[in-house]
Amino acid sequence: MLVVAASATIAVTTPSLAAADEHPITVDRTGPGWIKTEVVDPGSLAAVRKRPVSRAAAARTCTQTKSESAGGYATAEQFRSGAAPGEGPGGWVVRTCSDGSLDTAWVPAAPDGAASPQQLARRAVGRLPLPLPVPSFEPRRSSSAGPATLVAIPTSFLLDGWGPITQRTEAGGMWAVVTAEPVAATWWPGDGGAPVKCTSAGQARTDQAGTSCTHTYRRSSAAQRNNVYTGRVVVTWQVQWRGSGGLAGTLPLMERQTTFPVAVAERQTVIVAGGGDR
Repeated sequence: MLVVAASATIAVTTPSLAAADEHPITVDRTGPGWIKTEVVDPGSLAAVRKRPVSRAAAARTCTQTKSESAGGYATAEQFRSGAAPGEGPGGWVVRTCSDGSLDTAWVPAAPDGAASPQQLARRAVGRLPLPLPVPSFEPRRSSSAGPATLVAIPTSFLLDGWGPITQRTEAGGMWAVVTAEPVAATWWPGDGGAPVKCTSAGQARTDQAGTSCTHTYRRSSAAQRNNVYTGRVVVTWQVQWRGSGGLAGTLPLMERQTTFPVAVAERQTVIVAGGGDR
């Protein structure tokens, strides 16, 4: 027998009409108002079996987020244990999964000396003695305003101290070596001209050939403050590291910059003799 709960309002077939049915629905008025009916044809699942059913369940994926004070991401055992925060520093880790589940775990802070090579590399970067650029230029002549170049002549920009710098850091049996190497220099000539971008320290201009790291001043600096243009150079350093366990990687670029004065003088032409053929 299949028992079905009825609503408060029940439509009941009268006995005279129900008698013509082989299996009538009857109401038991002595009970709490239930309708009793007998299932004579349970139907078939054939139609259901014809529909394709995907048996491959979607793969469960999870993502962890942790506080800065946690010593790392949590293991499956730490999520299962549900342990309360212990003594000492640590932080919470939250795991969110594609099935809608969410778990938390308390992860103690990493003990002293347990820093990874990556962390040691970041420390080493902070100790890198990257020097400020030491700029110069050619041609270079003495003037009342200081070292000066000339109008209408390509001026080559130069840098001293162009080379790699290395820093090593060790802790708790781990080590990391960081190497910074200059890879580019960008010069602002100071007269409003476009910046000059170079990939080397530059070289002095010769009569035979110039260098890509040059700028031609079109006006004298006599009308400028202190009779000089204020140039600026930014050196870009590429930083790489290697550490214990065969690990290695690249860190963000670093920059150092400085300003420098450039006096620009006009050449004077003095005619000592003229006229006639010689």
